[in-house]
Amino acid sequence: MPAWLWPIIGLQAAALLAVGAMLLVAPGCAVPLWPWQLTPLTARAIGAWLVGLGIAAVQVLREGDMMRARGVQISSAAFVALQALALVRYPAVVSWRDRRLWGYILFLASILVVSLYAWRATRRFSAYDEPLRVAR
Repeated sequence: MPAWLWPIIGLQAAALLAVGAMLLVAPGCAVPLWPWQLTPLTARAIGAWLVGLGIAAVQVLREGDMMRARGVQISSAAFVALQALALVRYPAVVSWRDRRLWGYILFLASILVVSLYAWRATRRFSAYDEPLRVAR
């Protein structure tokens, strides 16, 4: 894994774990941080997903090998896609002038960029790791 990627994933992991834990444990306190209205149940559900992604990001840093992190890449990209789908599906629910929303969108974009970079890098190297197949 390139050295420049470590601090980015580290910051993402810290943010995911901190916000996810707050949403999961104390949704009433953390709901004002979120860019749209959440019920306690949805706050906990989102918090659980964020904590899971944060733990996965820490595991990626621990392993230091993008080839072993393909599942994290897929789940992170899926999370970004689902959040984008929610924004597209319910545009009236959010205030598009809210800075929290744009901060959230930038954070999602950073996750997507890292996931796509890692996917592309592992895809490029996986062709070399395939076992040779004997033609019959």
